[in-house]
Amino acid sequence: MITVHQPKVLSRNLILYDGDSPVGEIRFQYLGTGAEIVVGSTMYEGVRRGWFKNAYEISRGSAVVATAEPIGFWQRSYEVRTGNATFTLRRQKGWFKIGWNLFDGDSQVGTMTRTGVFRTQTEGTFDDSIDTATRIFVIWIANAIWQQDQAAAAAAG
Repeated sequence: MITVHQPKVLSRNLILYDGDSPVGEIRFQYLGTGAEIVVGSTMYEGVRRGWFKNAYEISRGSAVVATAEPIGFWQRSYEVRTGNATFTLRRQKGWFKIGWNLFDGDSQVGTMTRTGVFRTQTEGTFDDSIDTATRIFVIWIANAIWQQDQAAAAAAG
């Protein structure tokens, strides 16, 4: 299980742990348009494209490693492509659910949920077949969307 913590109270950056060991970091850029994503000693650049479309991608140098494109209009789902694999990322259904599920076809291979008293932590559980870079990419997408939702709710008053 990967757990995600903010290193400081008001920080938007995230430290990712597998058990007690740090495995990565997500450093959000200004206005949420992207992030530096560190997995071990490897640095990736995450980019969110579009104000309404919200397509995501991570690259290492000039090579695109993974992409996520929105599916449908009313439902928040994404087609995640990484290497030769294609997954579907879907928001969990229910009024009080705050989470995402990752599917390989009809099989659920991962889940991300918000935990804690103020729902400020993320827990991600993935099948062993999902590599760490893909796990952290999916966690970045979920947290980027949660931050956008929080900003929109704050702006609405």
